[in-house]
Amino acid sequence: MVLRLGRMSDGFDKPSYINFFNDGFPVIGEAAKKLALQHPSFVVYDILNLAKMANEGNIKINPKWGFKVEKDSNGILQIIFDTWRGKRKATPQFLLAILINCSLNAAKEFVGFRPTVFNIHIYDDFNFKSAEKAVIQAFKILDVQYFVKSVPEKKFIRVEKKIL
Repeated sequence: MVLRLGRMSDGFDKPSYINFFNDGFPVIGEAAKKLALQHPSFVVYDILNLAKMANEGNIKINPKWGFKVEKDSNGILQIIFDTWRGKRKATPQFLLAILINCSLNAAKEFVGFRPTVFNIHIYDDFNFKSAEKAVIQAFKILDVQYFVKSVPEKKFIRVEKKIL
């Protein structure tokens, strides 16, 4: 998954990697992807696929992942990864919320405002209803009101902020 934010002519892409190695806020995108080579247990990726697995109950572990995936005692999928403060766990939907929020904040720094419209491009074969459900769950965690709509023929999910 790559997020393309706003209506910028050249776009603003962020690979879906989150790095928890550094003290403070998570780092996303290319910088996180590069760190995965040196510190794989601190970087989580394939987040949309993980959210899909959580929603569909079909868990397939990728042996290349540096993080761990397991169900807790309530049957909820948890991603276990290292941070600068030690081991942590989170749901894929929570990690997707972090990725979206960090991307929106990065876009705000880049263009001077937080985008009200953006697309989440899906570059792999993917069940768009499952992806749409994961994005809706992530926005519930962020507690931000957005319309979410799949556009499978164009391979993206469109997200627009609700104007109240």
